[in-house]
Amino acid sequence: MSHTLYQANASRVQRCELAVPGSNPDMFEKALNSGVDYVFLDLEDAVAPDDKLQARKNVIQAINDLDWP
Repeated sequence: MSHTLYQANASRVQRCELAVPGSNPDMFEKALNSGVDYVFLDLEDAVAPDDKLQARKNVIQAINDLDWP
């Protein structure tokens, strides 16, 4: 039986994350420039049921338009 050993990649430490409601696009750029390690655009718990369709559109636009690292 043969084995192949792979060297592990350097991992990126995630110290701080920020959840941003997808229904509030005004917060997207602020979150992007906040200096946190991880931003996630929430489409579930932070978004009212009636706002989910618009939140999806907001997130798609933000992913395409903003300069995410």
